Amino acid sequence: MSESEAVDIIHDQLLPTSFITADRDLTDRGLRKQISRGAFPAPDANIGGKNFWRASTYRKWKVAALAGEFARATPVIGARQAAA
Repeated sequence: MSESEAVDIIHDQLLPTSFITADRDLTDRGLRKQISRGAFPAPDANIGGKNFWRASTYRKWKVAALAGEFARATPVIGARQAAA
């Protein structure tokens, strides 16, 4: 690891579960299920029993999600009615 990479890791902010769930508008349980299915990255750290993600990890996931890498597995509520 180069010195600049080490400095970047030190300054990479840790985001708590509460930030992730609020930003994504889902519950803690929903987040745990997505992690177990591989639809969301595992936490980068567990401090005092609480999970944290590096801002860069969340940013990379969000860019991929917005690009459509993680397609919705279930239909949106009401989608069947609109299709009919």
